[in-house]
Amino acid sequence: MIENVGLQAVASEEKTRGALDLFWVWFSGNLGILGVLFGAMIVSFSLSFWEAVIVALIGSLSFFLVGILSIAGRDAGQPMMALSARVFGVRGNKLMALINWINLLGWEAVAVLTGTFTLQAVFERVIPIRSEWILVLYGVVFLAIFLILSLYGYHLVVRTQKLIGYVFGILTLVVLIALISHHTAFTPFTVKSSSAWWQGGLAAISFIIAGTSISWAMASSDYSRYLSRKVSTRSILFAVTLGGGIPLFALVLTGILLDYSAPQVLASNNPIQALSTLLPVWMQIPYLIVVIVGLLAEAVLGFYSSGFSLLALGVRAPRPRTAWIDFAVSLMVLIYGLFHSAQFLGLLEGFLSLMGVGLAAWAGVFLVDEWKRHSITKDFSNRFHWSALMAWGLATCVGLIFTSSPFFTGPFAKGIFALSNLGVLLALLLGGAVYYFLKLERGAA
Repeated sequence: MIENVGLQAVASEEKTRGALDLFWVWFSGNLGILGVLFGAMIVSFSLSFWEAVIVALIGSLSFFLVGILSIAGRDAGQPMMALSARVFGVRGNKLMALINWINLLGWEAVAVLTGTFTLQAVFERVIPIRSEWILVLYGVVFLAIFLILSLYGYHLVVRTQKLIGYVFGILTLVVLIALISHHTAFTPFTVKSSSAWWQGGLAAISFIIAGTSISWAMASSDYSRYLSRKVSTRSILFAVTLGGGIPLFALVLTGILLDYSAPQVLASNNPIQALSTLLPVWMQIPYLIVVIVGLLAEAVLGFYSSGFSLLALGVRAPRPRTAWIDFAVSLMVLIYGLFHSAQFLGLLEGFLSLMGVGLAAWAGVFLVDEWKRHSITKDFSNRFHWSALMAWGLATCVGLIFTSSPFFTGPFAKGIFALSNLGVLLALLLGGAVYYFLKLERGAA
């Protein structure tokens, strides 16, 4: 049965899910092999091996942020874009919804493009045909799967994520062990830091957070709104933090180890496909399957949640119809990306890292509002809640002037800020602090 829900609250009798369901949602959503590349990036911040491992652990545990935000979903039974309207106002929230929609569709495009090239690597062994239109066909297969899962809704998404977690979680572990055992020497354990540990470490932590937990912040309650009210806050925090953190840490740690023994592979134009060359022949097909399924599990969550952003933007259609809008837009992005793949993926990822500043500022404001439970008394008839919007705008602007990307380099993006995402952490902290001062201390309207 096709799910036909929008931004309204889930009925009490339907709130039957447990914390374990939430664990599998985020566990499978972080099985994407792209996490290995985060490990290589950590090493590039001139850290010692053990410093890099600590950074990987802290960065992975940042899913605690998603866990905190998920509590609001259990309590209100609504997707995050509906809850966000309580903080920013119905009209003011449209900007947040637009940012979230672009963010989710952007990371989905990264996953689809990467998965399409991986599918080509699998099928060209059987059908040795190289054509952009063959690649488009592979990409349409990916998008069709997202469309079906999105149409049939939350419960099918959760069942799919649970199945992927059980089956492909084990296969992913086997692949990671094979990668490490075949191409990791013991030299990483003796590598020393070449800079002040706090500089490189803080920058590396910020980099991981910007590309993982912050990117999912605005989708947090989409997957917790069906939780029973009996599910404890502690259970939610453990389920989300460990669900997202365990696979992410394993992937990042693998990337750290591999970067010492095969840095040229992770630095190649297509590192995902290049990684398969590090494996014995019999493991290459299982590896490519793991890559495809991991990207699929990640992109499904983004595709499903993006529909709520369209509803918050004012699209007057049942939520399942919004999936068709996402499908059409994603198909256009896919076709463009495949015909301009040389530079498109790098520019897209740079653009999305820039948007992470706005997402972090939103998270800071929302967290403070939830902390004080101020949103419970919000009037949905209010078009704009200026204190929240001003705090978000100020935090975003300050974060951007300390951020460097292919699209924009802030005037203070120098030194440690030039090669990191520290602007994201700055926006997160500043957004919460300014909102607390404007609204909760002074009582501004």
